[in-house]
Amino acid sequence: MKQKKVFLKKVIDERQEAELNRLLSGGYWLVFYLLLVVLVIEALFLRRPFQEWAAVWAVFMIAAVYEIWSCFRAGVWTPYEQKPGKKNYIGYSLAGALPAAGVMVCAACWNDAPAWQDAVLIFLIDFLLYFALFLVIFFAAGGLYNRMRRKREERLDRELMLEEETEESGK
Repeated sequence: MKQKKVFLKKVIDERQEAELNRLLSGGYWLVFYLLLVVLVIEALFLRRPFQEWAAVWAVFMIAAVYEIWSCFRAGVWTPYEQKPGKKNYIGYSLAGALPAAGVMVCAACWNDAPAWQDAVLIFLIDFLLYFALFLVIFFAAGGLYNRMRRKREERLDRELMLEEETEESGK
């Protein structure tokens, strides 16, 4: 068998590689959230037309879709729990709906300040709509994740059984 010449020889050990991956992950999330801040500032506070911040929005959405798809393919939901559940969905929906509704109230009140009762009503309506939307999204994503996890486990079980059968037949 011919061995290929290695031009970029790996000179770090597993611990250093794990540290490097942690640093790269931190950099990714820093850029991700900075893009989000730029989008909010340009869209809501500077009131620039979409054509001026469309490229930033496209990069942000590509990063978001990539992260979600990568986590699904790897079978990872969060680093803390193995399986998503209803309690997680409610918490994630609350965590997303509160700031989203707050941003929408700020956008609605930016030029013309409505009475506080109207602002509260706008916040409640937006909050309930976002909460329901996020809850549906999380239930759908969780169902898809569970189905993919089950298929992965079944495939691994089949491979393990085939491996055990070949070991038994070889003896």
